Amino acid sequence: MIQRSDWVRVELSRFSAWIGKAAAVGRVKYARGKPDQCGQNGVNPEHHRLGSLCEVAFADEMNLFWNGTVGAVNREDVAEFYGVRGVTAEHHHLIAHGEEKDRPDVLDHPLVSVYQESETVYWLRGWMFARDAIAVGEFTTKRGPDGMAFFVPWPKLEPMAVLPLIEPTTWPWR
Repeated sequence: MIQRSDWVRVELSRFSAWIGKAAAVGRVKYARGKPDQCGQNGVNPEHHRLGSLCEVAFADEMNLFWNGTVGAVNREDVAEFYGVRGVTAEHHHLIAHGEEKDRPDVLDHPLVSVYQESETVYWLRGWMFARDAIAVGEFTTKRGPDGMAFFVPWPKLEPMAVLPLIEPTTWPWR
């Protein structure tokens, strides 16, 4: 079982934080008028800002490419391999979205839980393959873009030290 001591602290420079914010603005514009990923009507700009900043923090710490493409829903968040899930103190479980269970191309991809402590301080809390998150996560129909999602408490996650790393030759821009 993962412990808090396994978490990895990431401190972003102000410049990196602004990159994430810029991408969040684009994501909010793209999603305007559609239900957000928390199943609420309309858009929660804070949700999209948090997600973008957590993606930047993970990519920065792991030295991986982050595209920040708006509307690329069939790609993973970082290096087109890692799904990053931003979490808060209030909503702290790793989420596997309901539609991921029907996408064999992402079931073997890691989902990484990233907690935002402040605007520039983040914690990489752990990870789990999407297929495993769906298998062990608590199922609910109250959240998720398609009305269902699977939630995994952070103590069930794998430590960041054993996160599978992709080889540079498999990066999408090479």
